[in-house]
Amino acid sequence: MTDQAAVVQRGVYFFDNKPFIVKPWREDLNLNTENLATLPVWVRFPYLEVKYWGPDSLSKLGSLLGIPIKIDKFTRDKTILKYARLLIEMKLQDNFPEYIDFVNEHDMVIISQSDQMIHCKATHIATMKNFFISFVYGANHETQRRQLWEDLIHIAQDMEEAWCILGDFNAVLYPGDRIGGTEVQYHEIKNFSECMFTCEVQELQSNGPYYTWTNKTIWTRINRVFVNTYWYNIFALSHLTYMANSLSDHTAMMLSFPWCPKPKSSFQFCDMWIRDPSFLPLMSSIAEHLHSHNPTTNLKQLLQQAKRVLQKLNKESYADLKAQLKLSENPGDTDLAQQVEESRVHYIQILSSVIDIIKQQSKAD
Repeated sequence: MTDQAAVVQRGVYFFDNKPFIVKPWREDLNLNTENLATLPVWVRFPYLEVKYWGPDSLSKLGSLLGIPIKIDKFTRDKTILKYARLLIEMKLQDNFPEYIDFVNEHDMVIISQSDQMIHCKATHIATMKNFFISFVYGANHETQRRQLWEDLIHIAQDMEEAWCILGDFNAVLYPGDRIGGTEVQYHEIKNFSECMFTCEVQELQSNGPYYTWTNKTIWTRINRVFVNTYWYNIFALSHLTYMANSLSDHTAMMLSFPWCPKPKSSFQFCDMWIRDPSFLPLMSSIAEHLHSHNPTTNLKQLLQQAKRVLQKLNKESYADLKAQLKLSENPGDTDLAQQVEESRVHYIQILSSVIDIIKQQSKAD
């Protein structure tokens, strides 16, 4: 009887991928009717990042809908990466949601995703104010971008909060957005312009290079940031800066909030300094002048003096390449191009150091 109870309590079984229910036998058993309150349903999580495909992460996501039962074989083996699939026991009387909200490690709630866009709800940590943000990477072909415009318009229909759209649209908005190639045609502008007008957004004020992508022959402006009117209600003085492009053919975009209180800066040791040829001689020079018999005092003095020395090293050897910015503003200047090429060689040498900083700041392995 113990085994029978365990089998019956399990509820729904599957045979040939079809659900069936096991019931205890009795003389008045009715095989034709069954009142079900719950039912296992295969649920897809489209475009879910693979880092969330672990059993614990999927179980937590599934618990937002019901009781997780098992993971699909292709999801477990990661052989189909377009979506994760999870069997969840769900209540029949509840409405099946079109999406679920969860907060990722960047304090963002990913609301929807597609091949060309990730739409999120985020929180500005300094003010704890919420806003929506859509990250865009437009397709290369005009016909493929039509789905992107439709998705943005769909979001805009119900948008009554601060909203920012940013990224690489792979499309131009004005006739002067490209030099060095074919002239901009009206059909290239039309759909992009109509979409932004329908979404009731405007381009955020910015400074820095106008052209945001180049192959050193053609310069074009395809990276942009748009905001709606609600944005200015909570981020009145937000500003966009286009940075000089370095090894990438795109310029980086930095969105800043100058009215927000800036946290007090603190010294952070950078792993890249260890590989600098002057690092060990500098540390040895400091250590030679430590004569206290107290190890704790020597360590304190070493750290204090090393801080000043390493800040100077960072300023002299790892400063920003300002020639990149000047070239972006004057793409035809051959002298600046030569300076940039020389700087690029040096920049490649320290690229691994930059990656170290990013990993260190993001605590990545």
